[in-house]
Amino acid sequence: MYKRRITASSFVRKSKLIIGLDLTADFTGKDATSKKAERDRLEQETLRVISQTAEHAVAFKINHHLILPLGISEGIPRIVDKIHDEGVTAIIDCKLNDIGNTNKVIAKYYFDAGFDA
Repeated sequence: MYKRRITASSFVRKSKLIIGLDLTADFTGKDATSKKAERDRLEQETLRVISQTAEHAVAFKINHHLILPLGISEGIPRIVDKIHDEGVTAIIDCKLNDIGNTNKVIAKYYFDAGFDA
């Protein structure tokens, strides 16, 4: 089903572009109110990127850069709904340990949340 859907989207849009939504949040030294504002900023910026680029994309790829700060049951469903509203496929990129920067971002989110190790 996925292959058929992405192939059809590629044909209709005359594109093979998959856009990685790798935007990040910075919670360093922020209190709860500031962290909420940063999450809101991240979500709004992500929605803006989707709106401005969807006509050129066959899919958007979401990874831990967004999932950890926005939440799988909070902000992420709104992002996925926006992607689907644009008629585009939403892909989850949930692998770990393949890209150094992704690992750094994930570790930073965990440590900012208070984990010690």
